[in-house]
Amino acid sequence: MKGIEVVRSSELRAGYSTPGIVREKAFESIHGYIIVSRTRVAGGALSDWHHHGRRHLYGFLQAGRMRLEYGLKGASAVEVGQGDFFHIPPGLVHRDVNPDKEQEFVVVNILVGRGEPVNNVKSPKFEWLQTEQKKRVGGTGLHVREGSSACLTFQITGLFMLGTYG
Repeated sequence: MKGIEVVRSSELRAGYSTPGIVREKAFESIHGYIIVSRTRVAGGALSDWHHHGRRHLYGFLQAGRMRLEYGLKGASAVEVGQGDFFHIPPGLVHRDVNPDKEQEFVVVNILVGRGEPVNNVKSPKFEWLQTEQKKRVGGTGLHVREGSSACLTFQITGLFMLGTYG
């Protein structure tokens, strides 16, 4: 019979990184389909732009306040307060901002899906990607995502261009 597994705060392992964010991993399923981690962002800090590929990120803000910026030139944002839950859909380029200059924020994250857990990018505009997951995607597709934004994917000689328009 299997027992209950506990990972103490002091036993967390380094997680997948984005500049400006400290990620500490508690659990990762055998094939990496589910990753449970803790994210910490210092007071007044902001992360670099990134997305989670084909993965969904579900989060719970344990401490502090957080703003998630996204959309063309980062023009859209949501505020997340202590005790709030949130969801970031696959492929959405965003950054984590700590509006509180004094207190860090702490998030419990659950990443669900396949592919690279974190993809760091230069901006929320266009990003050229040549990854194994994108090589497997064929053709051109237009997908409407949450918030009535659209994500357009072009295949050009093995490279793919993602752009989010809102």
